Amino acid sequence: MDEKKLNKKKGEAAKVLELMGLLPNVKGYPYTITAITLCLERMDRLQNITTDLYPRVAEIYGAKPHQVERAIRYAIELIWNRGNPDILKERYGQELTLFKGKNRPTNAQFISFLVTKIADN
Repeated sequence: MDEKKLNKKKGEAAKVLELMGLLPNVKGYPYTITAITLCLERMDRLQNITTDLYPRVAEIYGAKPHQVERAIRYAIELIWNRGNPDILKERYGQELTLFKGKNRPTNAQFISFLVTKIADN
């Protein structure tokens, strides 16, 4: 994917997260956007989130992989508990129905869903 398209997709990721209620001041916000962008560059990273994706994001931000994982998990919890995850249905015509009224999706499930939808959009 060329740089222009990648930047457009990165903007789409940021917009969706903000529409769902995640604010840029939350530490997991840039981590999540970067994780999505890295997966858009190479989809195989979705298969290696713990061993490839988190360490790459951590390196970019000068953090540790477990800090990245925790910050993304907290960001998803904020969206699920206080935000508007239903925006996914409005935006993409599909929602994470598996988790409707239940616990939040895992980091991998959430990132995978957004990467797939943003890549197809």
